Amino acid sequence: MSAAATIAIDFGGDFRTVGSRMNHRASLHEEHGLSVVWVDGMPWMRFDTEDIAARRLTIAQLLGLRVATAEQIASAFRVGVATVERAARAYREHGVRGLEPKMSPGRAPIVQEPAMHKAIFAAARNGESMRSIALRFGISRSAVKTSLKKSGWEPRKKNS
Repeated sequence: MSAAATIAIDFGGDFRTVGSRMNHRASLHEEHGLSVVWVDGMPWMRFDTEDIAARRLTIAQLLGLRVATAEQIASAFRVGVATVERAARAYREHGVRGLEPKMSPGRAPIVQEPAMHKAIFAAARNGESMRSIALRFGISRSAVKTSLKKSGWEPRKKNS
């Protein structure tokens, strides 16, 4: 990834912005949480810098409209060429929905409320399986097991 050239635009008065030049046609300016892409001397797209879907849409459209090459876009946005190509493919195949960040499953919730510990303990005492308890409360089996341990539960020994 090559470094994008820095470009300054002076609008007169107090407003001056510095950005990353993609090529002779386009540049990206990021200030105060806002990103603005300039194309042919005019503001072309503006979005919140933290808006991942808008950032990906901008990248995909810049490439799709052949405003800049994948390498130039990657350099200005400080991402890899594969990221640019992935955004363009997702947009072609799935539209804007394909650009939205996917939610990662993350860590399963843990049991913190005493009332939930009691409910889990009661379910286990009534013979409900750990899997069934986990599904009912929307927690992992290991969270059920941990909760039962904290409650002093001793699992029944299986007869051999």
